[in-house]
Amino acid sequence: MIYSWKLAGADTNDIIDRLRVQCVPSGYIPKPWNSNRPVETYSDKLRSILAQSEYSHQICQYTMKGVPFSTYMYVPEVHPITDSEYHEREDNAHVLKRIATATRSGGPAQLQLERFVKALDDPTSGLTYPALTGQRKQSVQDAERLFSEGVAKYMERNDYTSEAKFVRTVLNWRRASDERGLTELERCRYNYNMLNFLLDDLMPWHRDNYDFSTLEVNRDTTAIQGMTQ
Repeated sequence: MIYSWKLAGADTNDIIDRLRVQCVPSGYIPKPWNSNRPVETYSDKLRSILAQSEYSHQICQYTMKGVPFSTYMYVPEVHPITDSEYHEREDNAHVLKRIATATRSGGPAQLQLERFVKALDDPTSGLTYPALTGQRKQSVQDAERLFSEGVAKYMERNDYTSEAKFVRTVLNWRRASDERGLTELERCRYNYNMLNFLLDDLMPWHRDNYDFSTLEVNRDTTAIQGMTQ
């Protein structure tokens, strides 16, 4: 490919620019190597290309070993006795508290926190001042009040679309992880809704190209959808 570009008369800078653009799917703008330098230098472009190439190479290596990182973002544990794959259950209560803390600090960019403040005035929402402000940061109950059925319905009644979708996504994810009475299909759907919500920020092309080998290495993972890792 590079050789054909050379034959077509492209200079080195042009070739580097073409390779850089190809680090992400067509129609998307690559994230810079240094977030403090929105316009990449020549060296930054080379670093980005090398890092993305190394990532893609590693994905190919794992795929050849039977680890489909292009389809899944995790590798299941293998039981030492039965040799069967299994998944350790995450402490979803701890994760819920972290989501609540991140939300109180601003949360996803599309949220308007004043709408949660307005929900305090509606007794049917069940939201309390301590739950909204995080006075008891280690309280699972307060985190549940922030993402409750009452709060979700309040947002839906008032056509607060982004807030309603966010609260409903977190609420259903919590139900899928913690409550009985759901079918496996419902659990699967609720968990995938949460995954897709995160991927909208981490890998925005995932709905058209669901291939984790295309994940961009320069994309910041410390505040996906306004939340921590």
